[in-house]
Amino acid sequence: MLDDERALILIEEAERHTPFCPCGLPTIPVGHAGGVWLECSGLAGGPSRLAWLRPLLEPHVRRLVVDLGPGVLAA
Repeated sequence: MLDDERALILIEEAERHTPFCPCGLPTIPVGHAGGVWLECSGLAGGPSRLAWLRPLLEPHVRRLVVDLGPGVLAA
């Protein structure tokens, strides 16, 4: 079972371990369906005609930090 304190620790550790994306922008925790992800802050940029190309052109951090899937929440 995952409690709030453990989730916060996982997020803080991820931020401390990877404070910046390889592209040079800071990483941020972002909530999506199913969990919290550590992502490049550039991926959250506003709408752009070329935004869909950004992940293809540069390597960016986007990894699951806290899994809130059905198996975790069932406990």
